[in-house]
Amino acid sequence: SKLNGYKCLEAHSMDSLSVSYFCRGQYQKTIGIGEKAVTILSQLNDPTKLAVPFCNIASSYFELGQYYRASITYYKSLKLAQQQGNHELMAVVYYNIIHCLIVQKRHDLAFKELEKFEKFTDELADEGITIYLYNAYCEFYFKTLNRPKLAEYAQKFFDLGHNSENFLSKFQAHLYQARTQIGYKKFQAAFENALVLYKFAKECESDSQLFLAYNTIGQILYREIDNQADYWNQTDLLNEFDGQLLLLLKKTEELAETLNCTQERLLVYSLLEKYYNHHKDFEQAYLYSKRIGKIREDIYDIEKNDLTFRLQEEFNMKQKEKEILFQKKLLNQQKEITANLENFAHTTSHDLREPLQSISAFARLLKNHGATLSEKDRNEFLGYIQSSSDRLIRMVRDLLKYSKLGQNLPVAKPIYLSQIVEEVKLNLHNQIERENAIVNIKGEFPVLQGHHVLLNQLFQNLISNSLKFIRAGVQPNIVIEVQNVEDQIIYKVQDNGIGIEEDKLERIFRPFIRLHNQEEYKGSGIGLATCKKIVNLYKGTVWVESTVGEGTSFYFTLPTTNACFAKPSN
Repeated sequence: SKLNGYKCLEAHSMDSLSVSYFCRGQYQKTIGIGEKAVTILSQLNDPTKLAVPFCNIASSYFELGQYYRASITYYKSLKLAQQQGNHELMAVVYYNIIHCLIVQKRHDLAFKELEKFEKFTDELADEGITIYLYNAYCEFYFKTLNRPKLAEYAQKFFDLGHNSENFLSKFQAHLYQARTQIGYKKFQAAFENALVLYKFAKECESDSQLFLAYNTIGQILYREIDNQADYWNQTDLLNEFDGQLLLLLKKTEELAETLNCTQERLLVYSLLEKYYNHHKDFEQAYLYSKRIGKIREDIYDIEKNDLTFRLQEEFNMKQKEKEILFQKKLLNQQKEITANLENFAHTTSHDLREPLQSISAFARLLKNHGATLSEKDRNEFLGYIQSSSDRLIRMVRDLLKYSKLGQNLPVAKPIYLSQIVEEVKLNLHNQIERENAIVNIKGEFPVLQGHHVLLNQLFQNLISNSLKFIRAGVQPNIVIEVQNVEDQIIYKVQDNGIGIEEDKLERIFRPFIRLHNQEEYKGSGIGLATCKKIVNLYKGTVWVESTVGEGTSFYFTLPTTNACFAKPSN
């Protein structure tokens, strides 16, 4: 516990040091120290304490112009602050996220975050948190040039914030009042608010606040450049500049350089460029124009690197999502395979046990009573044993074929399904003739990439199934059809046979499931299971519809990739 205490103390010291570096504009050092604090706190298994270091790191990324990195780090801080239940920190981070998105001109996303922030604020009904919300709204509408909305929220902010005990809230409330008034060309009222900003900044000795005060005063005096003497005469607070706008702008530039903030330098350079152009000092104006161009080039390079980082992060996230999806799919497949194996084992053991029990029973009768049985009875018992043995051999053989289905297949090649259907009709010619069945083929069958032996077996099993379960006194009528339904090719084998009861439809594709006894309809009960397995091998689906006494329709789909419609050559 002592070791953890020392580590915790070390982490908090690093956190304080990172704040100190941030205030001095040493943002890379802030990130480096902050990341060390994160590493130590992560080892202590107390993630909630990571919220503040992440916020400091994000703010440093922002000042360096790496806005995407800043955004994702702010989101980490927000999540941890939520877990911690630190509402004030959540409000700060919400504001910073919105500010960061606004600078990136991702206004739609910024507005969505504003709505989340407002919902969070409404739930708390906390005046201090509401001030942060109004500040964020003012920032949003100021940057999106929506003057009416800016005026509305600036007034709300001022009404709530100018009496606040929080110095920063007071300062920001007067700042947005001044910005709104400048937008509406109410320069006198804006100047009065700007002087309040100047007094606040001097009292707290904050360079960043002093920069904003000077910059606001500079904008007003430049716009009223022909009447600026009237403003200088209103106060002795600005005596240090001796009534000269240029001295004020140079002081503002000096502060921007000290703060080492890109946006601040752009603001003052732009104002100085306009000032020198107005006084026809084109050499100095050109110098500041070049500085602005250089900053924008640097911003472009940073944004390009930030975009590369963003795209890489998005790619990594998508890859991770794909991996998770694949793992889930694989897990579901394993569960399905396990369930199928259990069901298969249960069904198989039950069906194999039936002929074995018959063989065992009749063999026992022969052993125990053979001497007293008539020759006719002995031959009858031996016939039962032989019949059960043949059935068992057939079941084992079919089971082996079923288990090996799809193994060691050659490379898929183009298969003409129309040719497959004709071959199956030829194979079943004798049975078709014997049952006097009508077999019709409808539709244009495509060419698919597949395997001749599997597709042949699929159609043959379905058609022979229709020829087996016929109604007495009714001429069998079988339709083999292909349909195009919503960009999907559906195959159908329909008959007018005995039909299947509705509650038994789900069972018929399981191995060795027989709905009738062996004397009525012969077979091992694995034909339809084989059909389902073949369709599954091609990632298709198979289903059945049936009405007792009217007939049955089997449907299945096969992948349409590389499918085309063509007639086979002779």
